[in-house]
Parts: sequence; C-alpha cells; structure tokens
Amino acid sequence: MPGATHHRQTDQETTVEINLIDVTPEAAAIWLRNNTRNRPISDRLVSEYARDMAAGAFLFNGEAIKIAEDQTLLDGQHRLAAVVRSGVTIKFLVIQGLPIEAQDTMDTGRRRTAGDQLAIHGEAYSRNLAAIARRVWQWEAGNTRFLTTQSPTNSEILATVTKHATLGRSAEVGHRIATSFRPSRSAVTGMAHHLFLDIDQNLTAQFFARLETGADLSKGHPVLTLRDRLTQDKILQRKIAYHQSVRYFIVAWNALREDREITLIKQAADGTSMPMPI
Repeated sequence: MPGATHHRQTDQETTVEINLIDVTPEAAAIWLRNNTRNRPISDRLVSEYARDMAAGAFLFNGEAIKIAEDQTLLDGQHRLAAVVRSGVTIKFLVIQGLPIEAQDTMDTGRRRTAGDQLAIHGEAYSRNLAAIARRVWQWEAGNTRFLTTQSPTNSEILATVTKHATLGRSAEVGHRIATSFRPSRSAVTGMAHHLFLDIDQNLTAQFFARLETGADLSKGHPVLTLRDRLTQDKILQRKIAYHQSVRYFIVAWNALREDREITLIKQAADGTSMPMPI
C-alpha cells in the first residue's frame, strides 16, 4: 500500500498487524462497508473532520483506525467517512486483527477541547479565549445567532486565534470585567470587545472601563442602561441566550456611537436580525 510501514505482533491467540498507511477515499469506503458494530454516526462531526482535511489542518497524530479479526470496523468511522466526503488522502495508523471485544475499552477518555489546546500553546484565559474564538468564527460565517448546528473544529478555533491577534486581549477584558461586575458574562463581554475594537479603540476602552466600574454614568447613558439590564437579568435569574446578550452590547454601543441616550434595552423577538455594530 502507498506510504505503508508494517509491524506484526503475534501471541497464542491473536495476530495484530500495525501499518502506517495513506488512506485514500476508495480504501476508506471499503472499510466503512464493515462498519456494522458502532455508535450512530454524527454527520456534524464528519463535516468538521472533512473541513479540516480539505484545509490541510487534519495532521497525523498517531490515532489509529482499528479493525477486528473478522474485518469489522471497531474505531475510526467518523475519520474514514470524512476522508470519503473530503476526497483527500490522509495518513493513519491502521491496526488490524484486534479481538472484537476490544471495542468495549475504546473512546472512554475525555476529548481534548479547544481550550485545552490553547492552554498547551501557552495562551492565558484559554477557556474564555476558545469560547470567544468559537463565536467569532460563527459570526464571520454569517451565523450571528450562534446556532450550534454550525460550529468550528478545534483547528478552526486555533486558526481564528492566530488570525485575530487581539483576541487574547478581548479574553482578558472579558475575564476581568466578569470578575468585578458579576452580571456580565466573560465570553459575551470578550466577544463584544472584539467586535468594537476594530471600529474605535479609544471608545472601546472607555465603554468597557465604564461597564466595569459604573463610574461617571448618568441616567440615559447607554453603558448604565446596559449595566442595569445585565443586573436585572442576574437578579431575576433569567437565562438569556448568547445572541441576545451580544445584542444588548451592540444596542448600547450603537447608541453611544450616535451620542443617543437610551433608558431600556429589550430582548429582540424571535427572528429579529442581529444589529451590526457601527
């Protein structure tokens, strides 16, 4: 097979073969024919893997495709389906000849999150940074309601952090304000900071400094009205959708940019489009 290396391990009961193989879409399709003993396949996960493969971001990491003695596919259905969907040849370790009972011990660990990966890369506020980068990716894809049916892979989140050099700053601001002004949510605050920073850096600094402290705000000031809305929701324990919370910030920001007073920020009705920050 192209790019294959071979290792055979034999004991009294089984012979296991370990090969490093360039898996083509055709080979993946053949193995998938024996995918008869597995959990339901997730189309969303296949799509995520396929996007990474097509973008060249699905790197060889030693995780194996595992096949039983009778050729039943035990592990790797999503990766193989993504190879077929992307049309890209991917290098995998392929382990063949496993006892079929070995499947009971597969995929029992916790999957590494984007926050975990950012922490490994030395990023501060890694979990908050990952949450903000996820929303930035969705926003840039036109998903301004942040629907989970369209979500980035870990590789796409890392690429978003690399693309936007100031996201680490937005994560720090979100964390700091959520610590000192508890009604705010760190990922929402950080997302809003990112959106506003490209428009006016000085006004962004003023906006979030006032949001944090509440100082020098008179009735009708958009930031005071935003603080009041967030505080009321917190007191009443309202569960506000992420896109509604981002909308609160944009409404306040746009009023400040237009030098308008506002005394109330309402939730938008379902189906209302997200306003763009000006």
